Amino acid sequence: CGWSAGARGGRRGGGGGESAAALYAKAATDGYERGLRVSARDLRCGIGAADAWLSAARLQRQRGEADAAASLGKAIGLFDALLRQPESEWIRQGLASNELGEARYNACCALALASTPAGGRIGECRASLEALVTAGDATASELAADDDLAHLRGVEWWPLLSSGTV
Repeated sequence: CGWSAGARGGRRGGGGGESAAALYAKAATDGYERGLRVSARDLRCGIGAADAWLSAARLQRQRGEADAAASLGKAIGLFDALLRQPESEWIRQGLASNELGEARYNACCALALASTPAGGRIGECRASLEALVTAGDATASELAADDDLAHLRGVEWWPLLSSGTV
C-alpha cells in the first residue's frame, strides 16, 4: 500500500479528468480500502485511500460534479482516523516523519475544500492550518501558493496565517 495519490497538492492525470476521478475512487475502494479491511491499522493503506479520495474530489470539483462532497467526506474521515494515531505508531510502521506532516497537510487541504468562508468547516480548517504551520509541516509561502486554499485568502484570519504569525 505504499503508493500515494499525490502529496502536497500534487495532481496526476491529464486530458481524461472524468475517468481519472473514477480511477482514483476505484483505487480507494478496490485497493486501499480493501487493504484496510485486511489490516485496519495499516497507515500506508489509510494514506493511500485518503489521498485517492482527495484527488478524486479535486477532479470532481473542477468539473462541478456533485460527487465531490462525498469524496471529500471520505477523505476527511480517513485523514481524521490517521491523525488520531500517535506518532509512535507511525514510527513503528516505518513511516518517515515527513509522511505524517504530508498527511496533516493533505488533511488541511481536504478541510479547506470542504469549507466555505460563510461557514461549513471553516473553524476546523483554520485550527488545522494553524497547527500545521506551528508544527513546521508547512510554511506560510507554501500555503499562500496552494490552489486548494485559494478561496480562503479573503477570510479575516488569512493574513495572519499567510504571514506565519499564528
